[in-house]
Amino acid sequence: MFRDSGYSINSFFPNRNNFQFFVVGILIIVSALSAGSFTVSLWMDDYSFAWGIVSDDPKTIEFIAGSARPVLALLALFGSNISINLAFVSYLKVIGLLGVIFAYITIYHRWVRLGIPPISMIIAAIGLCLPTFQTYTFWGSAFTYSWSLVFSIVSLSLCEQNTLKTKLASVLLYTLAIFLYPPGALFIFGLLAVEIWICKPQKMIRTRIIRSSLTLFLSGIFFFAAVFYTYTATLGITRNHRSQLINLDQIPEKVFWFVSRVVTSSLRPFQISSPSLTELILTVTPLLAFFVMGISIQYRRLKETKLHYFLTLLFLCLLSSLHSLVLEENQFEFRFFPGLFWASLVIALSISIDLINRFVRNNRATLAHGLFLTLLALLVITKTNLTYFEIIKKPFEIKTEFLNTTIDTCLDAPNEFDSIGVIRADSVTRPNLGSFSIVSDSYYDWVLEPEVRLLLQEKNTNRIQFQFYDHHNYVNPKECKLRLQTLIDQIYYQS
Repeated sequence: MFRDSGYSINSFFPNRNNFQFFVVGILIIVSALSAGSFTVSLWMDDYSFAWGIVSDDPKTIEFIAGSARPVLALLALFGSNISINLAFVSYLKVIGLLGVIFAYITIYHRWVRLGIPPISMIIAAIGLCLPTFQTYTFWGSAFTYSWSLVFSIVSLSLCEQNTLKTKLASVLLYTLAIFLYPPGALFIFGLLAVEIWICKPQKMIRTRIIRSSLTLFLSGIFFFAAVFYTYTATLGITRNHRSQLINLDQIPEKVFWFVSRVVTSSLRPFQISSPSLTELILTVTPLLAFFVMGISIQYRRLKETKLHYFLTLLFLCLLSSLHSLVLEENQFEFRFFPGLFWASLVIALSISIDLINRFVRNNRATLAHGLFLTLLALLVITKTNLTYFEIIKKPFEIKTEFLNTTIDTCLDAPNEFDSIGVIRADSVTRPNLGSFSIVSDSYYDWVLEPEVRLLLQEKNTNRIQFQFYDHHNYVNPKECKLRLQTLIDQIYYQS
């Protein structure tokens, strides 16, 4: 589109001139995300996904399929034929990490062919360590999400070629990307926004880019919708709230939610906290100032159709979050917005590099670039690993030890308890956004029950049943008690 960006086996891997930037980008991604991918831990949906496979539970598979994730549902269905345990599901995270790495390779490949400066490759790698991509590599059940990015980027590059064969292949690959994870398939619009920002193509080329990408998107959506609605209707699968379209009377609420949650979060990269109004202003202002300066500089550089240029960028950023705008669900999760969050950070860092070039001359600019990106990469790697160990790994270890001790006590008791009475806890949250606000995922019945059943299976017993009670109306003294408040207090005060 900007240039020939078609794929060939010989040109897929980095050339010698840019090899050092490619290696640095890979090292940043691996250093930031590998600890969460290679160590054993499960979180949230991982337990119900694992139990659905182990028990061949049709409800789990139906829920996944009804959430517009048929490929993951098929994997869960075929996974019931193999023997798995908690460690197996945890190591699926490695596949997610490989997906992020291959997404970086495909971006690198495009940008080398587009002539984008090699330093931008390092910026792209830093962007792939955002909390959005952390969820893709820290959750075993999300192992397909990052591959949606890979197939969508490849499909975009194939779509930019002129042969019927490659265009057909691009539509099929993009449809597969939607099947893997619909929000991930929208990443291409964030990618195009970054490429237009850096390359500044003329209006005719921008128009062609929009037309080509929209054709690819609409073709993929058509095939996806045809298959999705056919199999849900044929198999009697209920489409849940994650696949229900918004009503007209919900639009004002949707706009307010999108601006107050999604847009502001895109201006606070790597920050997972839920801020007060004062904190929001203080944390959003720096990146907003960068955007104002960058837009001012870019505006003076453009020689024609300046309004069209910026409207194109805005349109692409909105397209990258289209699923959240058209679906009725107003749940904020970082994993829903890979394109918007990545594009916001990469453009902001590109502006930073541009400002360094304006104020630092000659060889000192190269040194300044290196120092800036080195310090930033170290901060990102440290922050990402701390997030994993504090939010996921340590709570996982505490709750696993607690639940194993409780289960062993029940199994060794002389009364031979055949039921566990789970006494629910009061709601306790961290001051964070999305799933990062959860102190312990065991707070939820739909997480705790499959979690305990999986532990029981490892102990070769299935005789214990479950009863859930609110803390104020527990009445059965004959059941083995599992007090969630004790567990959550341990996690809250130790992590």
